[in-house]
Amino acid sequence: MRTNADVDQPHNRVAVGKGSAYDLLLTRELKQAEIVRAPTSPTVVQTFLEQWLDVAAGVKQ
Repeated sequence: MRTNADVDQPHNRVAVGKGSAYDLLLTRELKQAEIVRAPTSPTVVQTFLEQWLDVAAGVKQ
């Protein structure tokens, strides 16, 4: 997946840090995918792995 359109599918679940800048962006942009909010940005990967989610949102390095 490379674009928001690839991610924004009904079967996808996206891990995001609660209240982060990308949480706000994805909340506005994603209409079909489910957003799963991790308690903090540093716990996104842990949440992604524990819940077998499809996408982990974060800042691109």
